[in-house]
Amino acid sequence: MQHNYDVDSGAVLNDTTPDLLTSGSGRGHMHADAQTLAMMLQEQLDVINNEIRLRALSVIAHHHIYTEALLLFTLNILPS
Repeated sequence: MQHNYDVDSGAVLNDTTPDLLTSGSGRGHMHADAQTLAMMLQEQLDVINNEIRLRALSVIAHHHIYTEALLLFTLNILPS
């Protein structure tokens, strides 16, 4: 029986231990992990995009208020 050594865990693997890179169940597990990671990343991107939208709206609102205030100030100081 051939023994392989797993560097990450320090375990001795034998021929009956499935290779996660070639076994069907291993690929399915890896696919599920990749899909879960992709979903988590998408959720984080959605949060970031929403924050960007909120900040952009805030900047636009402040600019609008500033423009109105400047216009009113200008109209009040101009001679009639």
